[in-house]
Amino acid sequence: MWPRRWAGCCTDGPSRVSAPVTDRIAIGLAIVIGGLLAADFLFADGAGAFFLARRFMDLLEYLAFWR
Repeated sequence: MWPRRWAGCCTDGPSRVSAPVTDRIAIGLAIVIGGLLAADFLFADGAGAFFLARRFMDLLEYLAFWR
């Protein structure tokens, strides 16, 4: 059903196992996200974070409608 490159079909046998997220990768992502949020609050008074929070709330409301 799915193309093999998506590796999402469970009837084709075992799919490729991707590399796990290590502590080093998780800490790096947290630092990058924290830095971007800090820059947003420093330079734009948190407008970007507020915009993303509003859009996320709209998404949750949309998904709740389809529940």
